[in-house]
Amino acid sequence: MATAPKDFKFKLNRKSADPIYTQLAEEIRYRIATGAIEIGTKLPPVAEGAALWNANLHTVRKAYAELAREGIAEMQRGRGTFVTALPIDTGSVMDPAAKAGLASFLNWISSHAQRTFGLDRETLAELLVVPPQGLKAEKRLSFVECSSSQSQHHASEISNAWDVRTTGWSLEWDDEPPPGPFVATYFHYNDIRRRWPHRMVDANFVSIHPAAGLQAKIETYSEASAPLRIVLYELSETMGRSIAADLEAGQSKDGIAIQAQVVDGEPKDIRIISNALYLFPPRLWWVLSQDQKDAPNVMEIEYEIAEPDMARLAHHFGWDLRLNE
Repeated sequence: MATAPKDFKFKLNRKSADPIYTQLAEEIRYRIATGAIEIGTKLPPVAEGAALWNANLHTVRKAYAELAREGIAEMQRGRGTFVTALPIDTGSVMDPAAKAGLASFLNWISSHAQRTFGLDRETLAELLVVPPQGLKAEKRLSFVECSSSQSQHHASEISNAWDVRTTGWSLEWDDEPPPGPFVATYFHYNDIRRRWPHRMVDANFVSIHPAAGLQAKIETYSEASAPLRIVLYELSETMGRSIAADLEAGQSKDGIAIQAQVVDGEPKDIRIISNALYLFPPRLWWVLSQDQKDAPNVMEIEYEIAEPDMARLAHHFGWDLRLNE
């Protein structure tokens, strides 16, 4: 499905310390992560993009090239640049990274079979070729996110919608998810690609959007505490502005302005004062102190899996398309 022109109409901050091409790439990443720009969408031609964003041709090309290096976009000669769901060249199963991943998987499954079921390698191999009658594989999935609370939140979304055992897996942990498929948000596409390149074949990415109840919470707090200053902290200036704009657009009442601010120093050092409402995305929430989290005027920006992507997961894995009762 083609992306509407409005999804590419965003302003770049000429006064920012971040280079224009970096801001441009970040804006496109954010819109992919939230589903505003869909997989398969053709990005504006370089000349058209330069006019749209008031940038020179080199800047647009550099932004597109950065997205292509990350595997988020594919530059096709004579056709243009397209958003892609997977790295352009993942390589065959026999490339070095895949070999390492396969060896890790085989060692894990062998030791797990021995430890849990008392099966040696020969018996395991026989069961894989000829499974016992009546043996049914369990539906199981992991959801990878930047914090344990957010990963479990999204895992529960899937478990509550489909008959699938889903567990959260946090990027704050040192090891990698269990063997087999897992789901993650496009926000962490590069994190997963960098940390576990051999697991990209197992990865399934979904877009997310701010939870419906979050806007209501902000409105309710604003009504009770007006006038109120609302501050959204982020690690990236461009990402912060995009999230703030989305939250403002979702408000049912006018006059609610959200100020995006970049974290300067450690998040735990942010001073919480009573005449402001503080919003933190999941990747910052998990590093806050407990006192900060417990403050009544501090909220985590909660997200939900976009409904089309939830249905796409069910279709991809062959889950029962009937919601649980």
